[in-house]
Amino acid sequence: MESTMNLIDLGYSLDLRPVGDDTDKFIQELMADALKVGGDITVWEYPSGDIYNGWVIPSSWKVNWAIIYSRGCSWAPIWARNHPLSVWGYSESFVGELEFCELEKHIFTCADLPEAVPYHWKRYYSPEACSWGFSLPYEVYQTLFKERESDYYSVSLETEFTPGSLKVLEWTLPGKLDDTIILNAHCCHPKQANDDLSGCQVVWDTMKFLAEKPRRYTYKALICPELLGPIFWLREQWSSYLKAAILLKAVGNNALLRVQSSFCGNSDIDRMASTMNLVTKPFRTLYGNDEIALEAPGYEIPTTTFTRYPFHGYHTSIDTPEFINPKRIKETQSCLQELLENIERNRLVTSGCLGVHRLSHLGLYREPEDDEHGLMSGLQRDSVGGMDILSLAEKYRLGFRHVADYVEEAARHDIVHLGR
Repeated sequence: MESTMNLIDLGYSLDLRPVGDDTDKFIQELMADALKVGGDITVWEYPSGDIYNGWVIPSSWKVNWAIIYSRGCSWAPIWARNHPLSVWGYSESFVGELEFCELEKHIFTCADLPEAVPYHWKRYYSPEACSWGFSLPYEVYQTLFKERESDYYSVSLETEFTPGSLKVLEWTLPGKLDDTIILNAHCCHPKQANDDLSGCQVVWDTMKFLAEKPRRYTYKALICPELLGPIFWLREQWSSYLKAAILLKAVGNNALLRVQSSFCGNSDIDRMASTMNLVTKPFRTLYGNDEIALEAPGYEIPTTTFTRYPFHGYHTSIDTPEFINPKRIKETQSCLQELLENIERNRLVTSGCLGVHRLSHLGLYREPEDDEHGLMSGLQRDSVGGMDILSLAEKYRLGFRHVADYVEEAARHDIVHLGR
């Protein structure tokens, strides 16, 4: 999977749902690809009907047919399912006649995007929601029903539910430390590319990048259906070694890449993003997704999100692979890789000498007009008692890499010592 778009195209060609054969196929393809790279790969399964904290793993579901007939047209069909989003997810079968005022309660449109089929997902997480329904482009809805409010309609909808299992792909790249950073994206939205196959692509390419690098930290990719995947995975796999998580959510469109901070807003990853001049916003003010599971009481894993949300066509049939800009995928990946490389370089800096050292003959002196003059002047004193490189970057308002380069050079001359 070397092409930037390959994983996106694969996922878009399938009918991805929280539980289903096509989602299983997607996970299997990723597992086979990860095995070529190395690391520890596990697919966790949670059977339909499994319950945890009120959340329920759904069954596999498919639509056999969905048709609306009109009495005013001699009971001829006026609409039939023509897109995977046309029937509300996990709708139950229904056959019957309705007045328009009743049928209207079962139709979902989006007037702001009149040509798009909107995505209706509530029954994935709330089975008690309205039992069936159809999603229509607003312009089709207007054409079919605008002057037929007094008409009667007949609905024929047949769906099937079969037991299955929700899959969570866990790909782990061990490091020198057990401390683990999670990279997460979701794979459960049918026929939607940016949300979140774009995130899956960035996670996958980043794991391949990390696989070729020496690592202090352990990295764990979680590719799974949103919410339900992390909720059930954490029930059994939570560990105190899970130190941080980064979510990649809708990152292939042309909007500015922004960072949503963890709940406390002061994790090392939050702080590192700030030193990289990335636009940051508070917890759940940009996007709401799997951070709610990872930050939940008892787990409290600091979770930072990379996103370009909102975007045109969100949760509609307009979210196609053609909408994705490969440059934005690569830009997101480069940004994430830089952040993780910085996290890898962050060390505790402690004093390595008695008294003040002359620095000019070591190439460490900086003139008063230089940006690094303050760092040079304070480093030896800052290191008494210990201060990490990230804190030094924040204190002197310098880019992390500039500070790390200077501190590492000072350590080579035993001016300071670097911790693990």
